[in-house]
Amino acid sequence: MSINSGDLADKLHDKLETVEIKFSDMKAGLKHSVVDGQSVLEAKLAAVKKHILSGRKHALEMQISLAEWVQEKRTQSKVSVDQWHQHRELTKLEKRAKKSSKYAEDAISAVMINLHYAESAVLEALIDAAILEEVLAAKESSSTETADR
Repeated sequence: MSINSGDLADKLHDKLETVEIKFSDMKAGLKHSVVDGQSVLEAKLAAVKKHILSGRKHALEMQISLAEWVQEKRTQSKVSVDQWHQHRELTKLEKRAKKSSKYAEDAISAVMINLHYAESAVLEALIDAAILEEVLAAKESSSTETADR
């Protein structure tokens, strides 16, 4: 089974569009999160963390796969690939193309996973900022009450 570059480009394009949509949603959600209450932010954070945990096994497998691909790329010289091309060693070229395709897909998936981690960090920062504001407001309120007495 050979790899069709057009199909591969379409598949990778779709994956990148998914990443772009997730990123856009995250940016839009950030603006709305300022007005959301702490409980809403905590619920969003819990959902994101649940998603991260559910994908952890896949993420680890993907990291191993990416590392193996990088190591293999280092060991295969340009000369070797050129020789495979000249001698029409289709099996080796096809294997390399499949691994490169998987690497590209995994790299895009890694971006998506990192977006989830970023979203988690953003939500945690917003929750911490909300808690700080609440404590500062309470402190200011108690200082004002003490001064009024």
